[in-house]
Amino acid sequence: MKTLLLVMIFAIAASAAALPDKTTRTGLRPVQESAPPPIWDTVAVSSDSVIDIIGYDKPLRSRKESLFITNRSDRHLEKAELFLNYRDMEGRQLHQVTRWVDCDIPSGETRQVTFPSWDTQQSFYYHLSRPPRTGSVTPFDVTCRPLRIILSIP
Repeated sequence: MKTLLLVMIFAIAASAAALPDKTTRTGLRPVQESAPPPIWDTVAVSSDSVIDIIGYDKPLRSRKESLFITNRSDRHLEKAELFLNYRDMEGRQLHQVTRWVDCDIPSGETRQVTFPSWDTQQSFYYHLSRPPRTGSVTPFDVTCRPLRIILSIP
């Protein structure tokens, strides 16, 4: 009798160990292992820059500005801090801003980057953009200079 009881206890314990874990709470999921976050390196940009900025554009009715960034470094470009200075065609300052832009540009490649425009009332246009049909708007010029960049570390 004792042997039968012991066999039954072992059988119940073995079958309980084989069952998947259950909880009384619904919607629980096992914790997934995630990849470690990328390691970044912030680099101050000097005159012999590792990035090129070209092709700025901001048409009259656009809520966004765009430009092209070329990554000349040997690492992946994640972000760039840009200093933008906006002036009218007589050289008077209209606005100035420093902003971080997400890039995601592999080494040796070029990507278009867009960001919200400083011209919230849509009354200015970049002088090299297509000319607007409206006459009561102001053309502007912009200078853009990189300050710092964030490169991924391999």
